[in-house]
Amino acid sequence: MRKSFLIPISFLIIAFFGGMIGFFIASKPSPVKDELFSEFIKTQKNVSIVVPVVNKEKDGVHFEGGTPETVAWGPKTYSVGTDGTIWIDDTPAMRKIHVDIGGNILEVQPYTYGNQPKETFSENQKLSPQLEETRIRLTQKTLYEGFIVSSSETHYWGTSPEGFQYWQTVETREDVGGMLRVHTFLHVTDVSGITFAIAELPTSSQFTQSFNGGIFVDPERNATYFMATSPTGVQIQSVDWMKISK
Repeated sequence: MRKSFLIPISFLIIAFFGGMIGFFIASKPSPVKDELFSEFIKTQKNVSIVVPVVNKEKDGVHFEGGTPETVAWGPKTYSVGTDGTIWIDDTPAMRKIHVDIGGNILEVQPYTYGNQPKETFSENQKLSPQLEETRIRLTQKTLYEGFIVSSSETHYWGTSPEGFQYWQTVETREDVGGMLRVHTFLHVTDVSGITFAIAELPTSSQFTQSFNGGIFVDPERNATYFMATSPTGVQIQSVDWMKISK
């Protein structure tokens, strides 16, 4: 009797320590992801440009329509040049504003035929089976438990020359009061689909809505920006990335 009792106990001890070892291995940060994130961050630029609301000299951006509390529209799109300067579509005033990295206005161009803002994502819309698999994987594993995202709410921006793949997801969850909250994330994966960087962008708290929530991604240059709108103007800044180690 004593011998038969000891055998199950020994199995329980082995199973316990085996489970603990597995837990610590799973919890240990991935050196591969850490290295990927380190290489990725080196490609990112630290930018913060503020353009105030229009003043007496007519410098700045416009917000129009509705009431002071519920303005209907403002700057809709923007693009980042290879020299780091930014073109902002000051849509209510029907013009483009060219600013340098210090927020100084370099020139203003009225809209003409052919230079109106284009509300488009990256041109690379086609998904190979490998990219489709990555998109499905993103929908199955989100940053926070409780988030829900469907494959129709993911967008592939493209792949950088270094092999970094940029993805955008719209994810929803219920807060403690049962209200549905919508969050927008950018994910960066390697070519095998491993997520190693993520950023949450406050698209739902904008003063006025810009195209794509104010998100700009150019994979060819690893340029990732977010334009926040407020009653005092707009702020265009580089995306604040968080490392995913596990």
